[in-house]
Amino acid sequence: MLGAAKKLMAAGILREDGTVDYAAALEVLALASRDEYLKQAVLRFAVENFREDLRRMLGLGLAHVVFRWEQGFEEVEVLRGKR
Repeated sequence: MLGAAKKLMAAGILREDGTVDYAAALEVLALASRDEYLKQAVLRFAVENFREDLRRMLGLGLAHVVFRWEQGFEEVEVLRGKR
C-alpha cells in the first residue's frame, strides 16, 4: 500500500497530510468509467465495500413511489394483446 500512496501523492490525488483532492479523485473515476475492465473493477469494489450504503441509496428513490390500480387498466392491457 505504501507504494500506491506514494504514487497517489505524486499524482496530486493524496496530499502530504493524508487528505484527498476530491476533484482529482473524481477525475480518475471519470477516466476509469471509460475503460470497461476498470469500470467493472470499480463497481465490484463499490459493491463489496459499500453494499449497505448502495442498498439504502437505491431504496430511497423508490421510497415515495405509489402504485395505484387505475380504472381501465385491464382494457388497455386487453387492447395491447389484440395488436
